[in-house]
Amino acid sequence: MDHPRGRHGGPPGPPGPARPGRPYLPWDDRGDDFAFEPGRAYGCTVHRREGLLYAGHSETADELLYQLVISRDVLEAQCLLDHHGFPPGPVDGAYDALTERAVKRFQEAREHLVVDGIVGPHTWEELRR
Repeated sequence: MDHPRGRHGGPPGPPGPARPGRPYLPWDDRGDDFAFEPGRAYGCTVHRREGLLYAGHSETADELLYQLVISRDVLEAQCLLDHHGFPPGPVDGAYDALTERAVKRFQEAREHLVVDGIVGPHTWEELRR
């Protein structure tokens, strides 16, 4: 089972220019927090860095995600789910029933993950592969 570790919500690190060891992220020069906008879908540019997949919305490896969470971390998970062939519905940053269903299907496809519909450290590890 995945367990919570780390902060809850907001972008990783303070806004500002890219720092060594960390790529430029879309919100670095805006200094704003994520705000859910109904009907708005975000793009996914999945790329591999140091052997791990990233979609440009978050770098978390342990943020706990479950229904009703709204964040950039959810955007990241939605992009990675879609990349792995488990479409989560709209990529909008809202962890809804469609996203939970995609997470459960993703977890079912990996025999060592608990199928609980929660994205935690173990599920993040698989999503980033």
